[in-house]
Amino acid sequence: MRSTNKYLLSFTFSCFFLVIGYCQKTAPLVQDCFNAPIIKAEGKYRFEESPQGIGEKVEFSGNSSNSLQYFKKEHNSAWFQFDAVTDGILIFKIIPKDTATDFDFLLFKYTDENFCSDVVKKKIKPLRTNISRYSPEENSVTGLWLGAGEERVHSGPGNHLSKAIDVEQGDQYYLVLDNVYGNKAGFSLVFDYYKTVEVTGVIKNDENNLINEEVKVMWESKTGELLAQTIADKTTGKFKLYAPILKTSRSGDYTLSVESNNHFFFEKMIKITSETFPDPINVILPALKKGKNIVLNNINFHGGSPRALTTSIPSFKRILKLMKRNKSLIIRIDGHTNGCPGGIASSQDLSLARASTVKTFLIKKGIDSERITVKGFNCTQMLFPTTGTEEEQSLNRRVEILVTSY
Repeated sequence: MRSTNKYLLSFTFSCFFLVIGYCQKTAPLVQDCFNAPIIKAEGKYRFEESPQGIGEKVEFSGNSSNSLQYFKKEHNSAWFQFDAVTDGILIFKIIPKDTATDFDFLLFKYTDENFCSDVVKKKIKPLRTNISRYSPEENSVTGLWLGAGEERVHSGPGNHLSKAIDVEQGDQYYLVLDNVYGNKAGFSLVFDYYKTVEVTGVIKNDENNLINEEVKVMWESKTGELLAQTIADKTTGKFKLYAPILKTSRSGDYTLSVESNNHFFFEKMIKITSETFPDPINVILPALKKGKNIVLNNINFHGGSPRALTTSIPSFKRILKLMKRNKSLIIRIDGHTNGCPGGIASSQDLSLARASTVKTFLIKKGIDSERITVKGFNCTQMLFPTTGTEEEQSLNRRVEILVTSY
């Protein structure tokens, strides 16, 4: 077993104050493997500064810039020791405050008391690495993620995330970060554990027929990050997806989305806990044809505003993919409001502005404005006309898509 080191006390003291609300969860930044602080690998750590310097011992130097295993050299490093706190699929994310920061990482499985010296001698290979160039478009985040396919990523352009790892409670790991450019702005380190549940269903079109083309089924976080995907069986329309969900007693929100080339997409928000076994889901994919009207329940807006909720962005992106995939598709976006508290004229302007929000997004992403018209319906077509729950009111603040030509 590893020996407890002097930095464990600092972490414990910090977390005691976190519980009563006087400080945030943090840990020392230590540049050497042999002094790596032990942290509890769950939740979020915040660091006011990023690693600076390489410490007393240089663990990595003289490696190829194309190496999948090691940093070419250390720039500004920080080491951490941790044990897996539960069985499951471990993910973590390194999130810099400044998107000009380039973090790389290596993750090792602990062996024995010779671990640190064996790392220097390259007797131990890391289980996961990511040495890719930072991507401001992805907020320069790196780490392990469920939707990633590569275990190791070398330097230069590449996937900013590496494949999540299956762990058992008590498994021991060492994580080393390298702050390549030395930016001092702080960062966060977030750990989570997932398990998988089986999600099944049948996919048909809106005429209750099987779909004779490839149909992709995706499981996403509520912010649209891909967690898992599969392809439905063409001969039966059935699908089986092993869907990752957070290992927590609290319910989480996920989205099941389904798409094919010649049909409108399907999306369903699912609230689920790690103890839930979801019922089979019947998916209807409407064919793309003139006159088809689609209600987008996942695009909603702030009350009295044309500003979409952040949870709507994945649906915006799905419409974009649909338009790019089907070059002949022309649509009308219809906006709606939850009641007309300021009068019909005000509600009309708001409903039109909501439709225009979606149109503006699509145009900025390269869709020809001639393929999109907008119309406002104020409060004349509310899904829930009487005063309802907050969820029902949110669903009234929506847009719909009408296919005008295909």
